[in-house]
Amino acid sequence: MSATGWKGLSLDTLAKAGVELDRGTVRVPYRDRDGREFYCKRFGRDGRSWYEPAGISVVPFGLETLPPAGDRHPRYCALLLCEGESDALAVRDVLSRFRDDVLALALPGAGSWRDEWRWYVDPFPLVYVLGDGDEPGRRMNRRVSAALPWASAVELPDGTDVRSLLQTDAGSLWPLLTRADDDARLAAALALSPDLHTTRRLLAEKGLP
Repeated sequence: MSATGWKGLSLDTLAKAGVELDRGTVRVPYRDRDGREFYCKRFGRDGRSWYEPAGISVVPFGLETLPPAGDRHPRYCALLLCEGESDALAVRDVLSRFRDDVLALALPGAGSWRDEWRWYVDPFPLVYVLGDGDEPGRRMNRRVSAALPWASAVELPDGTDVRSLLQTDAGSLWPLLTRADDDARLAAALALSPDLHTTRRLLAEKGLP
């Protein structure tokens, strides 16, 4: 069992990401595609968080883990869009031990999506949106999925997030991704259904009324 630090994440994962305890706060660097630091986000002991320097224009967390800009990524390479830095770090910490075909970015918050960020996501044919299991997280799923029509929104159980699922059971997340894929395929099939009979048959095959 690896030693753990902030939010139960392994010290090795935190060190590789440049996360450190500094002046009594947890300092999480946001980097560009080349690994240069844009700014940092600090987490205080009282639950507050803030950016340094103040007034910056935010970007997704984890850009330095993406392949070089302009590369078309293989069809098996999946990108997870998480809500919050610790969720993306948990994917690196836990899921990457079992799969080397998964990358993760984190939105700085449930309501932070910006359409210009689609540029980071476009090269990935498999994209999953994983807002937390609460109403803000579900709003995030709807908003990001509307901006990324090929992405699959993953509904997490109430009161959970990616990190809590992975840290409780490393295998618990992948079935949710598979279900999101199935739901997306069903929605597409229903949208293209030529008649009511076919629609009813598709619903019956899924056990839906």
